[in-house]
Amino acid sequence: MLKLESKVRELEWELQTAAAELENHPEALEHQGQIAATHQMEEDKDNAIDVLEDVATKQTLELDIIWVLHESQMKEVSARLTGLAARIIELEKELQSYVVKESKQAWRLEAVEEIIAQHDETVRQLGDNAMELQGLIAAHRSSSEEKSNCIALLQANVKKLEMELSSSQDQATLYEDRAKHLTERSLELEKLLSEHQHAAQNAAESAASLQDLLLVAYNTNAEMNADMTEMGRNLSLLEVQCCEAEEKASQKKQISQLQGIITSLEDKLKTTETEKSKLKNDYKELLCNRPEVQENGGTSETGLLVPSSNVNQPKANSTQEGVKSIATATVNSDSKTRVALVRIGTRGSPLALAQAYQTRDKLKAAHPELAEEGALEIIIIKTTGDKILNQPLADIGGKGLFTKEIDDALLGGEIDIAVHSMKDVPTYLPEGTILPCNLPREDVRDAFICPTASSLAELPAGSVVGSASLRRQSQILYRHPDLKVVNFRGNVQTRLRKLSEGTVQATLLALAGLKRLDMTQHVTAILETDEMLPAIAQGAIGIACRSNDSTMEKYLATLNHEDTRLAVSCERAFLATLDGSCRTPIAGLAQRNENGSCTFRGLVASPDGKQVLETSREGSFEYDDMVALAKDAGQELLQKAGPNFFSW
Repeated sequence: MLKLESKVRELEWELQTAAAELENHPEALEHQGQIAATHQMEEDKDNAIDVLEDVATKQTLELDIIWVLHESQMKEVSARLTGLAARIIELEKELQSYVVKESKQAWRLEAVEEIIAQHDETVRQLGDNAMELQGLIAAHRSSSEEKSNCIALLQANVKKLEMELSSSQDQATLYEDRAKHLTERSLELEKLLSEHQHAAQNAAESAASLQDLLLVAYNTNAEMNADMTEMGRNLSLLEVQCCEAEEKASQKKQISQLQGIITSLEDKLKTTETEKSKLKNDYKELLCNRPEVQENGGTSETGLLVPSSNVNQPKANSTQEGVKSIATATVNSDSKTRVALVRIGTRGSPLALAQAYQTRDKLKAAHPELAEEGALEIIIIKTTGDKILNQPLADIGGKGLFTKEIDDALLGGEIDIAVHSMKDVPTYLPEGTILPCNLPREDVRDAFICPTASSLAELPAGSVVGSASLRRQSQILYRHPDLKVVNFRGNVQTRLRKLSEGTVQATLLALAGLKRLDMTQHVTAILETDEMLPAIAQGAIGIACRSNDSTMEKYLATLNHEDTRLAVSCERAFLATLDGSCRTPIAGLAQRNENGSCTFRGLVASPDGKQVLETSREGSFEYDDMVALAKDAGQELLQKAGPNFFSW
């Protein structure tokens, strides 16, 4: 269009120039031919202008069409660019994910690289051996006969070494190929492991839920004691199986069986609801008819019953005759269900239940009237220590956390006797209660459990050992300061599961508890008391009752193991003398030695294990002497420690 306008202007300029020349040169007018030519040029000019305008109009229309098409193409290109930008972002995310996966695979290749490095070291050693052989060849050149024999032997050795070198190189290549295969296989195994862990977690949660339901069912009907005992054991086994990540199908089958049993029990419970209120009323009448008794003795400083010197201990025959008359009076003639003569209070952990079952079985064996159906009832009581599991015991109140609610139930008449782990019992019992009975003591030692090492000494520096016991923590750090110790709470099954999941590298548990749960197969090693002095009263079971309940006191007198009661009294006297806070690691052990005397060892330590104070005593195996020597040992450590030692 611009070219056309320029052409028109040129033609106009030529015409103006020609007209000016005609005016300046009148003589040219005679040249009519030139004028005619000029007119012709003007006509040609007009025609050219018309043609050019038509062409310009057509080109303008074409340019408009091209511009519209160009705008459409630009929009399409813009949309494609937007899509490409989004795809680039997705590729960047995939690249980041790939980088993360590559970093995870790096550690797997490290093991293969170590193997290759070992083979490289073998190759280097073979090279050194070859050089040594060459030196031997040079040393034996002086003797021609020996030389030939030696050369032949050395050549054979060199060939053998060359073959070994070639074999090592082939193995290195093979290991590289295996490394690639292992990398691919590890990814598959990771996926399978994740699925199994998820399945095991679901099974563990289901098992925990089932345990709560089983305990509720057990408490609501005494007739189901036998079934619930078996189910409790099955549930403990199921929890262990979940910790070891056994096959998912087997776990589901066991859970389904337990759910079926629970459904059956729930159906039975519905049919007994109408009888419960009547049984409770009958039992209240029984409590009202129980005779109040005069105290036969006092309570020691350690909270244990000490018989009065003026009153003889009751004999088994008279005890059984006394309780038999009461048992006969409590039979309800209108119902087949007997009111429970003894209600046993306990915590709900598998270990606590095992101890309650042991107490129940001993009562049945010692008293025939208690062997009758419904005569004994186990009542589960959840303590503060069972509810708060995410904090160290020292931060929430110490040992009394596992006994207070049970003691309250005993004083409130909700239970008749309380079964405790003696190491959980405070040194002073609540007023109105006594602890007249200790069952025979189990093994007092601690068990070391670790899937990778056979002892604490074999653990690599920096290994993490889990324990909720300050006593264990301080003694571990005292002998193995290169290890790391962390708080590790939960029941036995929970701790074993956490250990199998790799939360810690090792843990310590009381051997007594593992034996009572029949789980000693998990023990890696047993720590002798010289290496790990046990907790006060570890391995001992104590049974408490109300101080004015002579019936329960007579029952428990037949179960008491006197050597255990005296040893526990000695150790608790030592603990009471120290009066340490729940943040002070304290250990002690009293035993009857081969001469029949009492040997006592005691220990206090700082929580970090940097300070450990020990003492020992020996005396007669009599109550007064044992308590006296334990107090003396405690006073010795108090003087050694100083006033600020127990203020952690």
